[in-house]
Amino acid sequence: MGGFNGGSIIVLLIALAILILVFLLVRSILLWYWKIDTIVENQEKQIELLKALNKKLGQEAQQKESEPSDSSDKIRAGRFVMDKPKNHTE
Repeated sequence: MGGFNGGSIIVLLIALAILILVFLLVRSILLWYWKIDTIVENQEKQIELLKALNKKLGQEAQQKESEPSDSSDKIRAGRFVMDKPKNHTE
């Protein structure tokens, strides 16, 4: 009848193994071509740098909060200090 026998199962398993190998080969070629692995590495490095920067900025913010304010006429923008704009009435 039309059932499976030992030979057809082996052929099916071999065909399945070949399909999986072709898929993995094509996938690795596409990842190399589009440089996906390099992009992922760079993003992971960026995440680590951003975490370190965020931690450092958080520490600086805590230090600045604990320091007494020197002048209410000044605006701090990073390491720059500038005078607040004056309101001119005309």
